[in-house]
Amino acid sequence: MKMTIDGKMVAIAAVLLIALAGVFTAQLVAGSTDAEKSGSTASTDAGAISCNGFSKVNVGGSMQAGAYTVKLSDIAQETGSNKAHNAILEVLNANGVVLEKMQVMPGTAYVYSGPSGRIAVSVCQTAPGYTLNAKWAKMKAVPTNSSATTPCPGFSTIEIGGMLSVGGISVSLDDIAVSTGAQNAHPAILKVTQTNNGFVQKLSMLPGASLTVLTANNSKYLISVCQTAPGYTMNAKWAKIKAIPTGNPVSPDSCPANINITGATYGGSPEIGQSVDNPVFKARLSDISVGAGAQNSHPAVLDILDSNDNLLDSAVVEPGTLYAYNGMNGSIYKVFVCQTAPGMTLNAKWARIVTGVN
Repeated sequence: MKMTIDGKMVAIAAVLLIALAGVFTAQLVAGSTDAEKSGSTASTDAGAISCNGFSKVNVGGSMQAGAYTVKLSDIAQETGSNKAHNAILEVLNANGVVLEKMQVMPGTAYVYSGPSGRIAVSVCQTAPGYTLNAKWAKMKAVPTNSSATTPCPGFSTIEIGGMLSVGGISVSLDDIAVSTGAQNAHPAILKVTQTNNGFVQKLSMLPGASLTVLTANNSKYLISVCQTAPGYTMNAKWAKIKAIPTGNPVSPDSCPANINITGATYGGSPEIGQSVDNPVFKARLSDISVGAGAQNSHPAVLDILDSNDNLLDSAVVEPGTLYAYNGMNGSIYKVFVCQTAPGMTLNAKWARIVTGVN
């Protein structure tokens, strides 16, 4: 009899457990549904992230705000010391013409002012996935009377392959670099050319930087970069650039001519597979390294060749560093890497190099 009673008790307990589990599961499902409808509230170690009132928009998707359409072009590569992934956005008019390109960091807003009034575009959260359905932003866009956001007045937005022409020069944007430095900045990789005189100079400029270049006819231009957008797609990689004639002194060269070399020096800005040649040896650029070390620098990967293209050595040389190789007859082959450009495309991966022999 005792075994029968215990069996009934076990059966009753099992039924109660199943019922409780069903109620708990239903509560979980109901909670998930409510969060999704409201814009979600996700718990993290730092607290709750609430995106109530925001809508999820996938890359390529858009939302209406008054007479404007706000399109999510891409989610940016990591930027800044906090490694944020900004939403890269476009504002279009009723005819689909792009009026403004902008970046909005999660937790911030951007007020655009245009011919049909002002709108405030706010981003709560971004998802920097690799597949398209995993790249989205929770955002909202509404008409507003707030003051417009004007981070780069007087600057032109240039996409990859685009060009800004001013006076006798053109500044073309070859690429936006991968993250560089401890602040995870994304320099604009530029090429300055002069009308009817060909190439002038290659530049890799951080956002916020300005420098003065000198052309072949001794004209000087101040070139400035206000902001870069490090997207993954072509229309989401752009820079806000300005170039104006100036009487300012030419910016100091970051590539010193004198690097303790007693003889002549030979310099250049070779791209991948190209070399700086002098009569004794060649320094060929094999590649630009991925980010390395605490400073997230991008060293030049070099091959050292003799004058007959025989490989003597290979080296990884940090920007601002001198490499030395013991050559023939007690001579020392020296290579100074001034600067590297860690672009994604081949013509945007280059290094400024000076070589010589002691």
